[in-house]
Amino acid sequence: MTCGIVYLLTSNRLAARFVVSLHSLRQWYDGPVTVFTTRPESHEIGERCAQDAALRIDHRQICERRAAVQTAAYLTKPKAIAESPYEATVFLDADTLIVGDISKLLLSAQRHDITATVFGCWTTTDDHYRELLGKWRRLNISNETLGYSLTELIDRALDAAHPAINIGVFAMRRGSLLLGEWDRLTLAARTMPIPDEVSFQLLLPDYSHALLGMEYNYHPVACPPRDDIRIWHFAGGMHLPNVHSHEVWLAEYDECRRKNVAGINAWSRIDSPR
Repeated sequence: MTCGIVYLLTSNRLAARFVVSLHSLRQWYDGPVTVFTTRPESHEIGERCAQDAALRIDHRQICERRAAVQTAAYLTKPKAIAESPYEATVFLDADTLIVGDISKLLLSAQRHDITATVFGCWTTTDDHYRELLGKWRRLNISNETLGYSLTELIDRALDAAHPAINIGVFAMRRGSLLLGEWDRLTLAARTMPIPDEVSFQLLLPDYSHALLGMEYNYHPVACPPRDDIRIWHFAGGMHLPNVHSHEVWLAEYDECRRKNVAGINAWSRIDSPR
């Protein structure tokens, strides 16, 4: 079974974080990597990475599903999985940082149709998710359109505490029955906050899956401190100087600048104080 890692880069807002992620990945993983880009500016970054022999990536352009600026990447993520060249795909968000052995994640990707990662200690009954899912109740999508009741999925998530998941890190095998339903619900909910992630969360209990711990998707706000982190996830600006996780990211960024990975010194707008 072919197994590989996929990234998606839409705008260049995450370009520097993406290159840092890719460079860190190559310290722990020697297998195939495909990078999908969607816009002229991200195509350029993809080409720069493809030309850097140390990164060893397959760069492909993909059509972006246009929406409001903040949701275009969310809508395109299922499409990137559908177009993955691998039988088992591990997806990494552009703002991740690999700092440890990820062989368990790769093995799970090959053994299970779906591998999800928990988001800290949060559950679907926490106040944050109650507020989020409350907004989803406003969606006017008929049962006939979806083939099931969205209201029932929301009720299920709120009635019992399911582990919160984050799809900055997940895996899916080709042919997974979840993919089509996930894609359909994500598009139907395109006006909602994080439509891809909430759709994944709502649908996941209906499909056989593996669930890995927060060490494979460690967000410094959502997760308590721990010593066995494999993948940091700097979503929401967690790489910035005003948060405690900044030093972790900055060290890797400075290393990329020292090596001028993908020509980063010529285009990155992030300054290093060191």
